[in-house]
Amino acid sequence: MYSELHEPDLKRMCIAADWRIKWDSSYFLENRKYDADIFYDLLEPQHYGFLLDKRYVAEDVLAGAASCLPLDVGVVEERFTLRTLRPYNIEKSAYRTAILGRGDTHASVVYREEEPDYLLHEVLRIAGYDNKMFVNIASYDEDAYWFVLLPSNVSPELLHPMTFNMPTTTSTARMLADTTHPARARYTYTPLFTSSDTEQSDSIDVLLLDRSPAPPSYTLPVQTGQTLYEAVKKKLASQFHYTDAFKLLDYRVTDTPAGQASRLLVHIATAKFATDHLLIHNATPHWQAVPTMDIYRKHRLGFGLHTRAIE
Repeated sequence: MYSELHEPDLKRMCIAADWRIKWDSSYFLENRKYDADIFYDLLEPQHYGFLLDKRYVAEDVLAGAASCLPLDVGVVEERFTLRTLRPYNIEKSAYRTAILGRGDTHASVVYREEEPDYLLHEVLRIAGYDNKMFVNIASYDEDAYWFVLLPSNVSPELLHPMTFNMPTTTSTARMLADTTHPARARYTYTPLFTSSDTEQSDSIDVLLLDRSPAPPSYTLPVQTGQTLYEAVKKKLASQFHYTDAFKLLDYRVTDTPAGQASRLLVHIATAKFATDHLLIHNATPHWQAVPTMDIYRKHRLGFGLHTRAIE
């Protein structure tokens, strides 16, 4: 059910979100108003939000953003790549590469089809709008995204009862962008360690804790100013006594209820290091061969050709 809003709520939200929208004096007298009504009746028509269909291309994302802000960024090229998990041919994931241009400057953004918020974040960063962000307020079961324009430092509590999928301080878009840039705010990740010594096959060596590849309680921080790669490298050395080569293969933002901090699940490939001297959460980590497809389906992360390197 959508969140019901009253006129005092909207007035308070307009101050917090810098929305200078107008409505008729009878607007709240006619019928009950919900966040969907506010979006479709006021925010989108007055250019503080835009609707994005789930079947979008990069041009649609830029057009929506440009309806709310002046933009001098354009799409130079967009490529689609369908990657398959080997040796199986049943699990596929579509990735996109958008080449964005601003004057003589070009930037390449790689994102999944379900990551328009990440592309939006990069568009705003390239355009110089570090003080603005777009946040999706549609529920997960909607067949479209409802993006609203907000100040980048707004607190989600100030927009209640309108709800966001993620808190703005650790939004999906910001976390995904911060995997390759120094983090602007502390966030956490859950590691999924697999052995790079494992050949492409129907099983893969996974570092298990308490018979689970990634216990919910086992999270590690990325501090402000750190990149994800730097944070993983430091933790591998300090906690696992591992200083050899490693690779960040893939990641996704974990499914968290609205109002809770989002978290990354990160697929990390290392050489198979000794574990008999380690103790984590009162458990000794151990390597175990696990069916590749089981891990892939459980965590929705890639292996082999499906992966993208992010460091």
